[in-house]
Amino acid sequence: MACALLLSGCAGAESGDASAGVTILRPSEREVLHGVEGKSLDGAPVDLDSYRGKVVVVNWWGSWCAPCRKEAPVFARVSDEAPSDVAFIGLLARDSPAAARAFNERFGVRYPTLVDRDSRLALRFSQVLPVQAVPGTWVLDTRGRLAARIASAEVTPTLLRDVVDEVRGS
Repeated sequence: MACALLLSGCAGAESGDASAGVTILRPSEREVLHGVEGKSLDGAPVDLDSYRGKVVVVNWWGSWCAPCRKEAPVFARVSDEAPSDVAFIGLLARDSPAAARAFNERFGVRYPTLVDRDSRLALRFSQVLPVQAVPGTWVLDTRGRLAARIASAEVTPTLLRDVVDEVRGS
């Protein structure tokens, strides 16, 4: 059942408050996610444990998802402008690597995308902070703990930067 909810179609942005759908956990509520690793679109190994010391933004997306196409330029821009202690990782949902590479090229996404064909990795995140559909975004703090989630919100540069800054400051 949880898997069916998690793997349902694209989520649309909610109208109204742009911060609707944003959850930030207090440091005492955060859990470390170990074993989030795999191969990127180019076959390189990606292990989130290697990003300790940085705030990591993980965006779950697919090239077939209309809201993902809308928010991709936001993630590309904010990741390009991010300070050196912030990293971005894509998490590919039910998509072919070829389609994902074309999507990243089209939207200027330069950070690595982790292939998650069976959504096993996305389920790890959703066990702590559920996201019921693609797209979804999680933010890990510098200790590798899941600190925030953006789901069902229209992701703007300001919203994304604000969530990252909140996690960086905690």
